[in-house]
Amino acid sequence: MAENIRSLTHILLPKTQSVFDYQRRKLNMGDNPKLPNIPHRDQSSHGQKLLSDLQAIYKSNKNEHLPQTAIITFQGEAGKDFLYESLDNKPLKIKLLSLKETIENGEIIFTANVQFFDKTSFEKFSKILQDYIDNNLNKTSGSRKRTIECTSSISNASLENLFFDDSSLFPKDDEKVMWWELMLDGEISNNFINLATELKIQHDAGFKVSEDRSVVLVKANTAQLSELRKKYPYIAEIRVYKKIVPRSVIDFSREEQEELKNDILSRTNHVKDTNTSIVIFDSGINQGHPLIEPFLHEEDNKSYKAEWGAFDHIDEEYAHGTGMSGLVLYGNINDLADKSEEIKISTTLKGVKIFNPDDENDISSYSLVTQKAFEISKCEKNKAYVVAVTSDHEHNGKPSEWSNGSVLNSVSNPFPRLNAISAYL
Repeated sequence: MAENIRSLTHILLPKTQSVFDYQRRKLNMGDNPKLPNIPHRDQSSHGQKLLSDLQAIYKSNKNEHLPQTAIITFQGEAGKDFLYESLDNKPLKIKLLSLKETIENGEIIFTANVQFFDKTSFEKFSKILQDYIDNNLNKTSGSRKRTIECTSSISNASLENLFFDDSSLFPKDDEKVMWWELMLDGEISNNFINLATELKIQHDAGFKVSEDRSVVLVKANTAQLSELRKKYPYIAEIRVYKKIVPRSVIDFSREEQEELKNDILSRTNHVKDTNTSIVIFDSGINQGHPLIEPFLHEEDNKSYKAEWGAFDHIDEEYAHGTGMSGLVLYGNINDLADKSEEIKISTTLKGVKIFNPDDENDISSYSLVTQKAFEISKCEKNKAYVVAVTSDHEHNGKPSEWSNGSVLNSVSNPFPRLNAISAYL
């Protein structure tokens, strides 16, 4: 039977995919695209309002000596369709940069961010609005008329108009500095770099994502970003930069952990003649761990009781001292997994095992144990002590026999010189 199964051929499923050309999405046209849900307007008053909006924008930009190129936001009516196709028009010298939808009071509101290239763009669109007011739009301009009737207001594009993330992520504090992701129309020009430098905005090199779009990360507050938007009217979309959180190295496979270990060791620069040492009082240290071995000599790994051995406990519940050793040397190991920079470590390790759960009942005073650990460590270098073990009883912040005895009454009294990384957590 088994041999018959082995002789069978694989089952192949041909033609399981299809390829289609990209098509721009038609937004909210309803069940019948011939009958869009658009507002009914009084042409004279509505057209005059939009014309006044557009003229005010042009005048304001001119008074502020801003570039003639500008991004103008056309906002739709709540709960109504928005026919935006005529806002992308080369003869009119206008370009649709981005289309956004938000929900307010349960109703969808569409906004279109449109690039006006120069003074001619304003003049031509003003002429269209005037023709709409005078009812002089010819029959071939039906799409323009519907776009005007879909539009409730025209304004200079603000950061909020260009913000395409959840609105709750937009900072309320203008001075809060954070990383942003900018989608730019066109390439990342020298003009952008010069303006970012002028406004003291940190940025990365960015990259091109399509023929007409680039992405760049910038570090700025909203005040700086607002100034950049005014002087560089090619920002199509803004989002909060979301750092990708890698999975923990604990979840890595054995092969992945081995690869990461080799990578870290290849990047680690150990300053051999350092005069600084970190002394760890804990559950022991596994000196043979490849990331720890270069920094911990066997003779410097000791124990309160010789019969305990200086090694850490194999049981994961108690394997603590080795983990603390890695933490003080490398920090969070997850942060090294996606980096390539040199790791410079200018310290050595020493360890004294003061905790053994298998022999805990034989210990009457951790004050005496800790004092003895100071004597055993015999560290002549500049030193920092790590005591990241604690009792399982609540002291409500009151001093214990352990803290009083080992700290205040220590025979060697090392604590006036102590730079403690972590104590009594």
